[in-house]
Amino acid sequence: MVQTIDGHVPNYVNPATRVPEFLGVQISLTVLALIIVLLRVYTRKFMRNVFGIEDWLTILAIFLLCVATICSGLGVIGGTGLHYYDLPKTVNKRLAASASFANQVLYQPVLCLTKISISMFYISTFGAKIKKPCQAIIGFSILFLIACTVVEFTQCRPPDMLWNGTRPKGYKCINQPMFFKVTGFISLAIDLAIFIVPLPVVWTLNAPARTRLALVLIFSVGLVSMGAEVARLVIWFHKNDGNRQNPDSTWNRVDIVDWSCIEQATGIICASLPHLKALFAKYMPGLVDSLIRSSRGGSGALGYGKKSSTNTSHIISSPNPKDFKIGDADNTPSSHRFSQLKDDNSEEYMLDTIGGPSGAREKKTSAIIRTTEWSVTDR
Repeated sequence: MVQTIDGHVPNYVNPATRVPEFLGVQISLTVLALIIVLLRVYTRKFMRNVFGIEDWLTILAIFLLCVATICSGLGVIGGTGLHYYDLPKTVNKRLAASASFANQVLYQPVLCLTKISISMFYISTFGAKIKKPCQAIIGFSILFLIACTVVEFTQCRPPDMLWNGTRPKGYKCINQPMFFKVTGFISLAIDLAIFIVPLPVVWTLNAPARTRLALVLIFSVGLVSMGAEVARLVIWFHKNDGNRQNPDSTWNRVDIVDWSCIEQATGIICASLPHLKALFAKYMPGLVDSLIRSSRGGSGALGYGKKSSTNTSHIISSPNPKDFKIGDADNTPSSHRFSQLKDDNSEEYMLDTIGGPSGAREKKTSAIIRTTEWSVTDR
């Protein structure tokens, strides 16, 4: 028998494999993120008509994530997911190296686009209150992306060894694990800044404590992505994947690439979830009601919290509800007196009144009235 790495014997017939784990994690999360982004596009473009640059950035991010997942599939053909010593001689190792390098190059752009999208959402929501900090985050994220990209393409000499899987005589590489650890900590710091920036503004809103807490939770969904980033860093401290001296990179690469995908996908999902409130309010009002009641600790819910006290008999609504608009409930004509109103203590109302593409609302506004025509008959 031929002894190979650390005394292991090659198993070309039925080798140990991590391919199901490798592809299962990435495909499932990428598909989930893609669905969430499509729902975001539908909500923002067709329901609210407020489609903006931050939405295009998210679309580009999910596109790059899909490309990265496809590269992972190609990497499996080249042996990713198997022990290096179990790779048959017929395996295209160059394909695995190229796919791994592509994943490495695409990692930071996906994260950067997501960070910029979230920061732009904050600016459109809160306006001048946090504009400068968000602009600083955007600027630093772009510079950080440029720096990482330059290093990734120049980390080894000759550079083509990064994607052809060869180790030519006299090659030199930087300390790759250290590079990824440092960039991981910097990326984590940016995410932490994005999480902290809106909190002071949200917490000082003139709203009940439960409502403010609910809003904080909405902006805290990004902690899920940060958790994945921490897990990825922990793996970097326990494995040497990426280092050209690591003999079993095809096996150890699974953990790094999987957690990279988890971080990227959860970041895109968390950046898109706050934009789906209008979709949930329309198609799942019961769920929205229960969530708002839980956050407020009482009755009243999103879209159903305020009603006119005018005596009524029968209310027949038009089947074609329009967009919400500003109105004074006291001066509303009787034909609209029974309109559905947003609860001004709800998360949706607070997010809409802070600012955003629809413009700021005046504080004297007593309600937001949906322009649905009503027919009222007395019996």
